Amino acid sequence: MKINMKALSILVFLFSVNVWSYVQNENEQNFSSQIARAKNQSLPMAQRWDALIKSAEAADGQQIQQVLEFAKSKDWYMRNALLVALDKMGTDLVYDKAKVLLSDKALVVRSAAVDILTRLENQEVRNLLAKELNRSYNFVGKKSLWIRAQIMKNLVKKPYQSEREYFSKLLFDNDEEISLMSMKALEKISQVHFDGEKALDSWKKFVKEQKWL
Repeated sequence: MKINMKALSILVFLFSVNVWSYVQNENEQNFSSQIARAKNQSLPMAQRWDALIKSAEAADGQQIQQVLEFAKSKDWYMRNALLVALDKMGTDLVYDKAKVLLSDKALVVRSAAVDILTRLENQEVRNLLAKELNRSYNFVGKKSLWIRAQIMKNLVKKPYQSEREYFSKLLFDNDEEISLMSMKALEKISQVHFDGEKALDSWKKFVKEQKWL
């Protein structure tokens, strides 16, 4: 029996189109269902969080805009969920939103943004983090919130010569943990070391003498 290859090709094509249309329809229905659940403020946090993650996974190029709108959600956990969703997708959009949410009013969201941005290890991110370190919302009174130490731990990994003045000033920070990390950064930059319990005091005196402030 001869096989009509042209007819077979047409059948295969039509089958492929039907399958693709079915999958597209399923994805659209799934996205619509999940995004509606994510927006439903009457649902528990865990359900809305999970729905946003699934929405991001099902979203196409246009639908992702609805997901990104959660950066402005009034609920901190949904703003946080957005970062988790974008991160899970592996899209660079996560870095764009992390830059925005770095100054979020919720500490947990800001902390998540720091974790994401520090992967980039570029000067733009270092500048952003350096500015965020002393923002008023990262203190309670004069006491540091944990995010300051989180930021510093990343800044001091690979300090630059151009940041010498910045770290010199932080030697005098009210938070001793910040001061000690600044000392370590300056040691890396200058190759100068002071030993003993008075090392921090020695550094404070040294930077004044060297006019690094």
